[in-house]
Amino acid sequence: YVNTHGIGSGEGLYRNFIKKEKVTVDGREETVTVQYEWSVVVNISEVSKFESLNKRSGATVVPNIRKMWNGESVGNSNYGEENRVEIEQFSYRQGMLLGVQPENAKWFLGADEISGGTPQRYLFTPVNDPDGPEGPRPTPPWPGRLEWDGRPWSMPGWPVELAPFWDETETFHDVYVCPAAEAEIRAHRRMMKNRSIAAKLTTQEKLAGHAARNRQGWAFAFSLLLDEYVGVFDLGWSLAGVMMKVSDATISLIMKAMGQAADDANRSKGRAEGVRAVVAAEVVDDAEAEAVKAVCGTVMAKLGKVEGGGWMPGSDLKRAIKAEKRKHVDKAVELLAETGQIEREEVVYNKTAGYRVRLADPR
Repeated sequence: YVNTHGIGSGEGLYRNFIKKEKVTVDGREETVTVQYEWSVVVNISEVSKFESLNKRSGATVVPNIRKMWNGESVGNSNYGEENRVEIEQFSYRQGMLLGVQPENAKWFLGADEISGGTPQRYLFTPVNDPDGPEGPRPTPPWPGRLEWDGRPWSMPGWPVELAPFWDETETFHDVYVCPAAEAEIRAHRRMMKNRSIAAKLTTQEKLAGHAARNRQGWAFAFSLLLDEYVGVFDLGWSLAGVMMKVSDATISLIMKAMGQAADDANRSKGRAEGVRAVVAAEVVDDAEAEAVKAVCGTVMAKLGKVEGGGWMPGSDLKRAIKAEKRKHVDKAVELLAETGQIEREEVVYNKTAGYRVRLADPR
């Protein structure tokens, strides 16, 4: 079982693992650092919250997350001895779940964070399931704990010829990496190095900056769970490759949604600016200008309620607006059509000329 925590600050990340306690040594009271957790999962359901935490003055959330992804030492080592809190490298494991809503991902997948290497440390997967069942999904049976005593050769089927990779006298151990994985990792490093020297890295290539390291970690997990081996083996490496392709495709979908959201915002802003400019140019009286702009908003709201975005006769539109404002309807319709927010079409009904209107296609 792994405890799950929220996030409030960069300091809180490493304080999930360690704390200060007072102990008595030779009759004297001393303050010592005690580690009480070794594995923690941090859960952030909204990427916008992650962004707001990072924007705080002196925030260390993102730098600490980057360090902890590598298992580096983190803490406030610049404080006095009594208040110093620092967790040693490789003495902990932190996982992180981050909910990224595509329209809110501008900061997370922006140039600054990509250059700093933040999104590259994550595996992106879609969480929607279009083929999911209508009713409750049955809970699969618990597979049980993975039992082993810390020595890889005690696990069923572990290749005995790999024993030299594991020295029981050492705290940290070399991990076996299969030839296929080693070759791809080295090729990726060469490519990134050469492209960086030439200063020709595309955004996609920058996002792949930690891809080999990321895939290696997932391959280790798959190898352990499926083969019951400690190391990076062929099957685990292959499955991790599938996961990385899913991640790349998910990032592409997010980037596309971000681009569409930006286009929509620019389009709406441009239309609004167009209305203001046309009103300013064609209406001299300030009071009348404000009245026309108000009616523009009312017209848009009324058309937005038409089922299926269909046409609305001009006569019906005028009747739907308060009598004292109807004199501004024709001008408002003219401005909205000129700035591309609605479509206006001339019609003749019972030998009487008029028009009908509808919302313009946003695309």
